[in-house]
Amino acid sequence: MKTIITLSLLILTSLGFTQGQYQQKMGEAMQNYAQVASVQDYATAASNFELIANAASTEWLPLYYHAQCYIMMSFSDREASAADKDAYLEVAESSIDKMITIAPNESEVYALKALYYTAKLVVDPMTRGQKYGILTNTAIQESLARDAQNPRAKQLALSNKVGTAEFFGKDISEFKAEAEQLLADWDNYEIRGPFHPTWGKDQVEGVLAKFAEPTENTTSSNASAQQTLTIEIKKLKSETGNIMLEVLDENEEMVLQTMGEAKNGFSTIVIKDLEPGTYAIRFYHDVNGNNKMDQDKYGRPTEAYGFSNNARGFMSAPKFKKMLFVYSESTTINMKAK
Repeated sequence: MKTIITLSLLILTSLGFTQGQYQQKMGEAMQNYAQVASVQDYATAASNFELIANAASTEWLPLYYHAQCYIMMSFSDREASAADKDAYLEVAESSIDKMITIAPNESEVYALKALYYTAKLVVDPMTRGQKYGILTNTAIQESLARDAQNPRAKQLALSNKVGTAEFFGKDISEFKAEAEQLLADWDNYEIRGPFHPTWGKDQVEGVLAKFAEPTENTTSSNASAQQTLTIEIKKLKSETGNIMLEVLDENEEMVLQTMGEAKNGFSTIVIKDLEPGTYAIRFYHDVNGNNKMDQDKYGRPTEAYGFSNNARGFMSAPKFKKMLFVYSESTTINMKAK
């Protein structure tokens, strides 16, 4: 079926679409899109939307779904490298730019742009958090400025706030009422046509699930969720910037990335919901906010950094095994910046 759709689209692309043909082929492509189950399915769906966009050059919706396919590929392709995901997103960006030219006042275009920026951030949150966090919020506000009731823009704004709070280890309960209201109002939003975007409701339900009360059948994982790992970093030489911190497991695989504020030569970072195990921590002090550790011309760090156990190496980072520690209950780790 997918092959038939693609072949018919190739023929019609060279001729251009009548309105009836556009409606028919968009309907077929949307049905195909609703059944995607893999990265390859997204790629096939994207090709169909691209062909429709080429034949219906004044329509923004084919470009919308073409871009969304590539954004979803960046989220779902677990085998892709960071460079591969950026390549997906480069394709999405091109379609988003074309959409803005065709429909500069369409709220949904900017909501998708916010999702694109979110995907860029997710590729490397440690180094991209600040830049793409700002760009995501800006795109959300652009979407809401064009339609204050757009539920997808509201969902992205909510997820952005909840994600930021979780990133800094803060309580997210203040957003529960907002999530409940958004879900209650969701189906009241009037969709303007059969092909207009409808996604986002599942994501709101996912946010609400975070507020669910624990059941009586709590497992041992809930016990670990009540534990906290507190990291106190001392001897910071600057009062500005952020601490960019990574937690790695005993196989040197990334477990999580987080960020803390530098204040009065000190920073405290609290990590919740970390399963008991053997871990290592490393951090650097991003004083100037450029999301990277600055170095001099010889490759030596010019910003403070540190490792768990205050491990030190000679003319290089310490051996990984020197950084390892066992986490089994709530504890505080003291680290010194070098």
